[in-house]
Amino acid sequence: MKHKLIFMALAILLYGCYDIEPMTPKQIYKNQLIQSCNKGNTQYCIELAELIQKEDPNNAIQLYERACISGYVKACIEAGDIFSEGQLIKKSNKNAKHFYGLACDLGSQIGCREFKHY
Repeated sequence: MKHKLIFMALAILLYGCYDIEPMTPKQIYKNQLIQSCNKGNTQYCIELAELIQKEDPNNAIQLYERACISGYVKACIEAGDIFSEGQLIKKSNKNAKHFYGLACDLGSQIGCREFKHY
């Protein structure tokens, strides 16, 4: 019993020495998406890209590209839109056309329509 009390007191003292903030629900969700994406679940890569695209557009583009290459039309369109709009990253007609072309190749009418604009 005495050892348990000493251990608990030590744990409380040590805990007070570290400024550890609990994770927010958004951080927990983001970490879950990262883990699932890294395990190869492409749908979670798309969700992660949507979550981070404003704060980290370059990584979002990489995630969209990964999903696009895996056959997810939505990811191709999203990447094309980001390059087309040029709000989150530098506008690139070449990259927009590339992603819209991939979407078109996957059978997307939207991708084909947008591809024709370039």
